[in-house]
Amino acid sequence: MDETTRKVRAMYEQYPYPAGTPQIRVQSDARLLLSYVARSRPETGPLHVLDAGCGRGLGVIGSALTQPDVNFVAADMNRVALQHARERARAYGLQNIEFVECDLMTLAELPVPTGGYDVIYSLGVLHHLSDPVTGLQRLHSVLAPHGVIAFMVYAKYGRSALTRLQEGVELLFPDGEDLPRRIPAGRDLARAASCSILANTYWSDTADTHDIEFVDRCLNVNETTYDVTTLWDLLASADLRFLRWFEHDMWGLGQLPPGEVRDRASRLAAVDRYRLLERVTEQNAFELLLTHTQNAPRERISQDEVKRLSFALNPDISICLETRTVRAGQRIESLSYRLRHRDAVVVSEQPLAEGLLLLRDQNGSFQGADFVVAMLKQGVTQEISTNILVDLLDREVLYSPHDTDL
Repeated sequence: MDETTRKVRAMYEQYPYPAGTPQIRVQSDARLLLSYVARSRPETGPLHVLDAGCGRGLGVIGSALTQPDVNFVAADMNRVALQHARERARAYGLQNIEFVECDLMTLAELPVPTGGYDVIYSLGVLHHLSDPVTGLQRLHSVLAPHGVIAFMVYAKYGRSALTRLQEGVELLFPDGEDLPRRIPAGRDLARAASCSILANTYWSDTADTHDIEFVDRCLNVNETTYDVTTLWDLLASADLRFLRWFEHDMWGLGQLPPGEVRDRASRLAAVDRYRLLERVTEQNAFELLLTHTQNAPRERISQDEVKRLSFALNPDISICLETRTVRAGQRIESLSYRLRHRDAVVVSEQPLAEGLLLLRDQNGSFQGADFVVAMLKQGVTQEISTNILVDLLDREVLYSPHDTDL
């Protein structure tokens, strides 16, 4: 273990990250992530997921609870956090997580399934490694040929105000005194900054966060931030391919004003559009999906294909149905859905609403042909029904898992 890694481990063992309770993370469902790529698993069988840098296990425990048929390995070098994670997993009765003490710079202690991991989570971890390029190359080496990495690193521009605060704390404590001594003064400095550089930013609550969060955010012993250019350089160094953003709408032309700005931006190469957007929107972190350079994004599914394919509700979708009781029974007042953290979308078009009502209690996968038959019983034509499936795919209400993932 190198010296930087030892320092990072010591910090996180003193303040084991993160605080809080288990959570269901977005873009963490293995079948959904694998549906984004063209290449499918060569055969059926249990899916294998690695959480590389699990901390106290809050994210991986949420994933294991919602994906009981998936095998998880949760790796971290933080022995204190791993003990917390094991105890919490036992309390939930989970049998599908193996916790492993592991240095992500070497992966020497990591068990690797035959063929590699189908999905790897690397969320908020790589930027704390002594050499992020080596760390990402190591993860690439244990990723299955069809596999996907859910990836997050810090964004330089979105963290600029926080970086200024960090530099201010370092000026007060140039000798790097013990963390407990730095926290009170750091909080006072953050409180002053909350009226100026931190005001109206994601970081405005910094002065009042839990000690664990405050240390991670303001007193971290090692971190690297990225802009789009250096992020793309990092991916190239690890021979990995950008697949999509978690929230691709946040990186789309809709974020820019219509007219000349949007018109000129539409003519830029994709990476240059992202460089433009990172300068005019607040992106605190880069959240994206990666795959092998030999893999490719899955092509858009056409109306002619939907009857022979399987579909499932996106696990990141919530559907809300509001009803009113009247003498004749229940009357639907409104129907809406919410994708991840976006605003709710009200569905008022009758055929689309019929389709969404039909699907809202769907727990597993279903055949497109079966959906068409069910809609025919509601008086909706085959053409309209197949259009609805394509529309719901485009809206990300549905996804189409690969056959070997069913």
